[in-house]
Amino acid sequence: MTIKTHYMKNNPCYINARVTDKQGIMLHTTGATNKFLSRYVAPDDGTIGKNKYNNDWNRTTLNGEPLGLAVHGFIGESKMGDVLAYNVIPYEYETWNCGGSGNQTHISWEICEGNPTDKVYFDKAWNVAVTAFAEICIQYGWGINRITSHVEGYKRGIASNHGDPNIYFSHFGKTMRDFRLAVKDKINTIKKDAEKAHEQSLGEIGSEICHHMLLSFYTSKTGKNDTIENVCKWLMTNGYISNVEYWVSDNPKRFDWYMNIFSKMI
Repeated sequence: MTIKTHYMKNNPCYINARVTDKQGIMLHTTGATNKFLSRYVAPDDGTIGKNKYNNDWNRTTLNGEPLGLAVHGFIGESKMGDVLAYNVIPYEYETWNCGGSGNQTHISWEICEGNPTDKVYFDKAWNVAVTAFAEICIQYGWGINRITSHVEGYKRGIASNHGDPNIYFSHFGKTMRDFRLAVKDKINTIKKDAEKAHEQSLGEIGSEICHHMLLSFYTSKTGKNDTIENVCKWLMTNGYISNVEYWVSDNPKRFDWYMNIFSKMI
């Protein structure tokens, strides 16, 4: 999981706790050249860093006025230089992120903008955002058609007239179409990796069972207990196996190797 949970409990949207049904995810960029999470996210958890100006969004007022701003998550640079994703308001809550009905209908994320010539930071933030959005889409069972932006929200009549993230993206030759396609690829990768891990886990469980079956078979034939290495040598000597390649390695076909042995034992 890429996303860290760190709720800003002093933000009015957290305090209000107004639960609304979500229909998609809206991407924003901050529109100000400050890539640091600490500009917006507080309190410091030891990773974010401290905001010495006390103008973060974990407060009810800012500059003497009620704070009317909130998003569900921020992507930016920590004090250690890592680019991270922080979920700061529960997804089911309304956030004041786009100046329209999208406040109620969309999970909202901000990418903290870096310098428009800082491609190193942009690439890191892009990759973290892609992974975070892919994880959210998988969590909710959504396709990439559920991903929109502030400027697209304005065109649909659910957000105010802003140009993000297009302006920031344009400095690096990226578009929302590129972003959605990258999220689609990441979703496929995450699902494939999960399937592979599941199969590997089942294989390991099966191999462990087979391991004990081999030892039991050896004991039934010899009346002795021994190490698996010596058991394999005995199996080779007695013609049950021709080599121990699959046992002594992490070969994914090890379970098939066991099955071949058992067929000779019957």
